Amino acid sequence: MENYATSYNLEIFVTTYKAGAITVSVTSPKWTSPSISQSFTVTAGTVKQVLVSNSLRMAGSGKSSKGILVTGSDEIIVYGLNKEANSNDGFLALPVDVLSTTYYIVTYWPSTYKTELLVVGIYDSTTVTVQFGPNSGLNVTYSGQNYYQNDKISSTLHSYQTWQIQAPGDMTGSKITANKAISVFSGNVLTQIATGSRDHIVEHHVPVDKWGKSFATVPIPGRTIGDYFRFVASDYNTTVSVVGLNNGQSFTETFVLSVAGTWIQKEYSSKFYSLITATKPIYVMQFSKSQACSSCTVADPAMIIIPPIEQYASDYVFTTPKKSAGSFTNYFMFVVKASEKAGIRVNGASVSPTYNNYPGGQYVGGFISLPEGTHEIRHTSPNVVFLGALYGRASYESYGFPTGMRMASINTVGLI
Repeated sequence: MENYATSYNLEIFVTTYKAGAITVSVTSPKWTSPSISQSFTVTAGTVKQVLVSNSLRMAGSGKSSKGILVTGSDEIIVYGLNKEANSNDGFLALPVDVLSTTYYIVTYWPSTYKTELLVVGIYDSTTVTVQFGPNSGLNVTYSGQNYYQNDKISSTLHSYQTWQIQAPGDMTGSKITANKAISVFSGNVLTQIATGSRDHIVEHHVPVDKWGKSFATVPIPGRTIGDYFRFVASDYNTTVSVVGLNNGQSFTETFVLSVAGTWIQKEYSSKFYSLITATKPIYVMQFSKSQACSSCTVADPAMIIIPPIEQYASDYVFTTPKKSAGSFTNYFMFVVKASEKAGIRVNGASVSPTYNNYPGGQYVGGFISLPEGTHEIRHTSPNVVFLGALYGRASYESYGFPTGMRMASINTVGLI
């Protein structure tokens, strides 16, 4: 998707947890200006960085053929980074075999630069329909025609075709459907979150059939100004309960999302560890706020998908991205059952972070500071699952994304 400038290459990171050497190919099947064609091998615990020409970054609203194909001879893990000077965010790339036909997206508003939605075709002759979200004041201009809240626009995509739509308003809650599986991204070209500086935000969206009903949140590390969360419904009359501990004090609130695609934004403190339950599957997104001044705690906007507890994974391999100029302070955010906390290993070594309790005592969460480089985080028991997310902050620049998740089809509502 578009960032505010075109000075840096795009970055793709590839790794694996499988034994032996995995052969990887990165290509741009329908883009030739210039084309991409790289092959290499990765092994467990190693990460390969691929630099991609920024000519493959979309700009404005319209269609192109900028889809990138990453394939491996066995299972691989892929991350992406869209970086410019003081404008950076990343995403966990989802494999084709878990993508589906129904999505809801999240963006942020108000934004001085536009919000944006990107759909990538996987198969030829795919009919894609975007129903814009229920947000008053939304006005999308595409090919000379104006679209407003709840309006629909459709287009046909072939394999590796890309369709980007930008808007001056908030597209959160927009529903994207197709007659064949598609790949969906959204975010902002550049945005301010709360007060202060601006940053690019992006996520690769999880299809609705992988959404869940139980979540645990970890506040953004190193901040004191709180975080924003957005909750998106997949079905009618969804009741959401948030129960947490804020500096050891109990907090509870309940709200109802009345219609599929409706959403609500909440602000919670930087010491708030919460459990979220919903009567029907929902999507939860966490936002890191802007850096408010040059002498304030360094950070900037980032958008992070919160995986449901039902989709926690058992091990994570990743490398920390580099800042546009300099280095990030990097953190691994985690949630694990309290009875299993001693088994977490970082690069094979035990760790002793501060464990923060959740209501009921079943879970603990926190973060682990990480140096630059490649890291493997797993549990001594291969059957234990836990939340993993990576966050980095620096002066006027941040990134954040989940480091992995199961992608089981556990939700059948909201798919029509």
